[in-house]
Amino acid sequence: TMNTSNNFRKVEPPNNGAAIDKFIEFTRHEKKITGQVVHIRELSVIVKLEQEDVQFLGLENELTVVNHKKYKVI
Repeated sequence: TMNTSNNFRKVEPPNNGAAIDKFIEFTRHEKKITGQVVHIRELSVIVKLEQEDVQFLGLENELTVVNHKKYKVI
């Protein structure tokens, strides 16, 4: 039999202060971008961007992924 209880690990929040609804700052294409954390993953966060940043980055929607090493909580 297969032990299914260990198939999914609980993702611990990063120890940098990132949390759902907090704002972070990161750099893309040499521009500082601010986003609001909507989901925390093991190695990254998913953030919601302002519409002007979505257009600047040429994204299809307002969500983007940022590695934990590449942002700071503001």
